[in-house]
Amino acid sequence: MTMQDKIIIAVITVAATFLTNLIFHYLKNKLDLFEDKRKFKREHSYNQLKELYLELYGIVSQSEYVRYFEKRHSGQETPFEEYPFIELTSKRVKEVRNLITNRVTKRTEEVIHNAITDFNKLAIAEKIIDKKEFSTQKLLKLAVAYRFCHEYSQFDWEDEERKQAFEKEEVELIANIVKTVIKECNQMLETCHLDYDSKELGNGFMDYSFLNRKD
Repeated sequence: MTMQDKIIIAVITVAATFLTNLIFHYLKNKLDLFEDKRKFKREHSYNQLKELYLELYGIVSQSEYVRYFEKRHSGQETPFEEYPFIELTSKRVKEVRNLITNRVTKRTEEVIHNAITDFNKLAIAEKIIDKKEFSTQKLLKLAVAYRFCHEYSQFDWEDEERKQAFEKEEVELIANIVKTVIKECNQMLETCHLDYDSKELGNGFMDYSFLNRKD
């Protein structure tokens, strides 16, 4: 082997080693970046769940359990398309009676606020807007749109069609919010490697069928 051959082999060896190291570091940086992105997404999803989505999921759960309860125990169907979120109210009636005639002279109704009755559609939208840094763009857009339609649906419109348009939009928006909360919450649970419902993730409808099982 001549000196020239040795030099060529040495150059090729150095070039191959350099190229191998270059490829190794490139792939390592790509993998590190990918792992950093996965870690960030997992941590962000966890914060979204903790700060917003699990609470929203709980609020939606109450509405969906009322729907399930009424169907199971009274046979009453409450179509999701018409009533996407069921609100519960409670009132206390106070009466003042005349001591002589026993007739009611004054009657007042007091709305009772508690952990159950405070779950309402507007509260969901307001909570999403208040914690917008933990919301997805889609859910935030829906919440802002719902608040707008809810506000204007309360007006005393002379144009009945205008009022009905706001009311129709309001129902469609809250239905979309409910389904989005259910799907996105399960999606984030999956990202965090926590228990999630694949059926809910797929269709956006809360599943209470496990209550019908006898195991």
